[in-house]
Amino acid sequence: MSSDKRIGEDEGLILGNPGDTIGLNMAEKVVGSSSEAGGCAVSALIFLLIVAGIILGVNFGIGMYGRNCGDEPIFKCLDEMFSDEKPAEQKGTVTAKGVYTHEQGSANMTLKIPLEGGAVTGTVTGDCGGKVTGSYNGKDKVGISGKFAGVCTVFLVNVPASATWGGIVNEESKTVPISFTGSGGGFSHSDSMSLSY
Repeated sequence: MSSDKRIGEDEGLILGNPGDTIGLNMAEKVVGSSSEAGGCAVSALIFLLIVAGIILGVNFGIGMYGRNCGDEPIFKCLDEMFSDEKPAEQKGTVTAKGVYTHEQGSANMTLKIPLEGGAVTGTVTGDCGGKVTGSYNGKDKVGISGKFAGVCTVFLVNVPASATWGGIVNEESKTVPISFTGSGGGFSHSDSMSLSY
């Protein structure tokens, strides 16, 4: 009879007789499969981090484009952003500002209005942001109108938004009361506000 314990090469631990084996191979399989599972978990985590990074990057890109470009083509917008030249302001242009507040937040609107008539430009900042464009017929004093294109932030998500607006320029009181209808994310909203210069 041989010694009480012998270790086989690939058979596991042998106690007493060569026929009495304990399944070390099974233990090795369990350890091997748990390390494979750990590798899968790490791969899944890396994949989720990549997907989350892509989603955050797209959300950031939509926000930056909407707030800085409105509905302008991207290459034209980039050219304007990196250009040193600023568009010349028409003579007699005033800057009207106003704040719109509602239960979900607020937005600040700024309009550059040529009192003699012409193209109106401006921005919206705050919970919604983007570019405002329009026109004012200063000679007939019939009104001012235009559109907004940009984004609104809802629960940290940038949602493309747009609006149309119209009103009058009251040169005596130096106010610009306007009404607007906006939409974004499947919702629409109509209201009014007043700007002053």
